[in-house]
Amino acid sequence: MRKLGICVLVLALAGLHTSALADEAATAVDVKLPRDGLSIKVPPDWAIHQYDGAVLRLTRGAAVLIVNRAPDDGSAPAARLLAQAQRATAKAAGAAQPTPAAWEVAGATAAARLSYESAKEVHLLGAISLSTGPGFDVECRAPRETVDLQKALQVMLGSVRVQPFAHPERHVDWRDGWTLDLPSYWSLQADPGGVARFQSARPPHVRIRVEARADDDKATPEAAARALIDAAHLRLKAKGLQVALDESTLRASELMLASGVRARRLVAVARGTGGRATGLRFQLEAVATPDLRLLLACTGSDDSVLDAGRKVALTLRKGTHPGARAEAATPQGFKRKGAPPVQFVLPAGWKLTEVKNPMRLATVTVPGAPQLSVVIYWFGAGKGGDLASNLARWKSQVRGGSAPKEETIDVAPHVRATILDTHGMYVADVQPGAGHPEIERGQRVLATFLAVPHGPLFMKLIGPVAAVGKVVRDYGVWIRSFRVVRPGADTK
Repeated sequence: MRKLGICVLVLALAGLHTSALADEAATAVDVKLPRDGLSIKVPPDWAIHQYDGAVLRLTRGAAVLIVNRAPDDGSAPAARLLAQAQRATAKAAGAAQPTPAAWEVAGATAAARLSYESAKEVHLLGAISLSTGPGFDVECRAPRETVDLQKALQVMLGSVRVQPFAHPERHVDWRDGWTLDLPSYWSLQADPGGVARFQSARPPHVRIRVEARADDDKATPEAAARALIDAAHLRLKAKGLQVALDESTLRASELMLASGVRARRLVAVARGTGGRATGLRFQLEAVATPDLRLLLACTGSDDSVLDAGRKVALTLRKGTHPGARAEAATPQGFKRKGAPPVQFVLPAGWKLTEVKNPMRLATVTVPGAPQLSVVIYWFGAGKGGDLASNLARWKSQVRGGSAPKEETIDVAPHVRATILDTHGMYVADVQPGAGHPEIERGQRVLATFLAVPHGPLFMKLIGPVAAVGKVVRDYGVWIRSFRVVRPGADTK
């Protein structure tokens, strides 16, 4: 069993960006942290800090607002707040326990807040959950007599917004147990070394390379970070580039990953010394923990070219996805002769049953939800219609409700998924062409066109809106786990 170790080309702590509107005297500063996707409007007379251990710290006099990353334990915002408040008020005899209230935060999947008073201070607590990670915990406090500072804290909490990046997609590596969140314009590419390699389709074309660490790698985080820098330098030279590592540029620091794991970070620059590398500047950044190894490298004249990779690299976490267990991940495939040669990993408790039907390949059932199942259709290699015709047919089967959402993902080499997500009144023939429509109101449909060798495959999950909403994340993780076993070959 290999331990998880990761090499990722580029990683740096995204800086704090602030922008003020024209009239700074009357308008708050919009503080944006692109790495974490959090923004908050801060009055101009408040001091802004950023330090290891917290995402953001704001102060004015004795008042303070601190934003921390939430624990990656799947806990709900209200539960986290109650636990914090109970610990804080445990020593106050007869103190009433505060009750969490809903908190509207743009971009969050859920949020809650509460307030309580101690002998000298007023405390405000907030908790935010995200679909792309554990979220944030917010702690505010101000002296009881400072009403103006308390109002300022309330206003700032009301301005909080979260948006990690547009259309994030979670890549899941079930074999080695790690995940990486990617914007939709990043893709997974084949690598002859057998490792996962990702690349941005937009300039600058930053690459991220991920691989497993060997069992005998006992290096400290500091030594591992330097080894990654040296290895990247050697790879550049192996490509025939005349480059030299500028030892004067080496900088070491502590770093907190988005998963809450502390890491050692090392930054360096390799400069072209001749030939086709003349004038080039290669930026190398390595991050290491006892379990993870990350390396990021790109060519550019200044630090700004790293921005495209920073948000991605910092989402790297051990574990297949929050709440999932890597040891439960057992790849499965289809046994039918001629079926697409793919393997995938079902979420915990989901069950695959192959059926003897010329059009249906298999059915996947969801635990605890007897009304939900995923039907997998396969009509033979190249049969069943193209992507456009199937999307049009699926859209016509759902009337009213929300506008359909489409998402296309390059899941892996030779695997591309297009997912249609819509809800409303479901109208479809019980049997294609039977003319007896099945009508169900308040339904949500997740339909997927999976382009694979010997495919395509067609997957469809239909059920009540609330029930499907509870499994939509697991559905997406499952679709992203598909891999081709042998392009052009049958599974056995």
